[in-house]
Amino acid sequence: MPSPALHHRRRPPGRLATWWRTRPQLPLAIRAGIAAVLAWLIAQHLPVPLSDYPYYGPLGAVIATTTTLVSSLREAGRTVAAIAAGATLATLVDVVLDPGAAAIVIVVGAGTLIAGWHRLGDAGSWVVTSSLFILIIGRTDPDGYAIAYLGTTAVGALVGVAVAAALPPLPLTAGSRDLEGLRTTLADQLADLAEGLRRRDLPAASEWQSRRYVIEPSLHGARAALARSIQSARGNWSARFFRDWITTQRDELERLETVADTVFEVTTLVVEHEHADARSPLLGPDLRGATADALDAFAAVLHRTTPTGEEASAGTRRLSDSIAELRRAVIASHRGEGGSHLGAGAVVVALERGAAAMTGHSVPPGT
Repeated sequence: MPSPALHHRRRPPGRLATWWRTRPQLPLAIRAGIAAVLAWLIAQHLPVPLSDYPYYGPLGAVIATTTTLVSSLREAGRTVAAIAAGATLATLVDVVLDPGAAAIVIVVGAGTLIAGWHRLGDAGSWVVTSSLFILIIGRTDPDGYAIAYLGTTAVGALVGVAVAAALPPLPLTAGSRDLEGLRTTLADQLADLAEGLRRRDLPAASEWQSRRYVIEPSLHGARAALARSIQSARGNWSARFFRDWITTQRDELERLETVADTVFEVTTLVVEHEHADARSPLLGPDLRGATADALDAFAAVLHRTTPTGEEASAGTRRLSDSIAELRRAVIASHRGEGGSHLGAGAVVVALERGAAAMTGHSVPPGT
């Protein structure tokens, strides 16, 4: 069955859609602005003393505005809990000490310890911040200020979560960019290997090493982006409109993980055993050209991120034919039981495995 990554048809997005999708911070900024305005308006109609400090409403709204609905809920809860801890700490210290150096030392020291609690996460810094605000700014009415600070911020956070639920973020574009970046890295590595194999004078071992690409960061980025997309879909009413997109990204990542293993294996074999100083080269002059052709064909398939129709079929056929030709060349070059044949065979098997994952069907064996 043909790979969805190679044959899936999608109408090209317009300029406005492309511009919007490639700037994920824009919808986040719009949601933050909407949430802040709503929180400000609501805070002014809250009972006293909450309405005396309406500007803490937008603060809570912005805190709760994150890239996913789940993270908005989590950050809102953590921040309100941290502010509550700071308010409690400041209130207790205010009962014992007047605002001053001793009180500040105690709330900062104790607040820093409380902020280290792992359940508060990055929101732990609000423990010290809120305790200092209440102790110093609200010293004329610490209880009222503490209630207003905590209550108005909590209301703002609820508004932020509500806006996130109504206009839920779904960062699929970032996942697509990371997958495309991974494909490009893998393709460039294969193309670089092919270029080196076609040289009249093979690269030295040190030059081959310098040609090795660092693939793991791109792979990790693609995995993290997919995880964010999946997390964003939780509790997200709009996710049902993008299920196919999420599934496509998941399937694409699974294919590219297999291809990444293939690229790593082939790169290791070539770099370590097919250099200018090798006494028993892995491929030798008879197989380098066919190997380079197969690597170039594989790179071309990877570079075509959204091919359709004849373009996809032609790329798949070229890849299949080039690997089959390499297999035939390896068999023809075999004379007895030689390590060179076994090593070249390992390259063929690795390429066949990667091509099967990428194209959705196995490569016919050469004859």
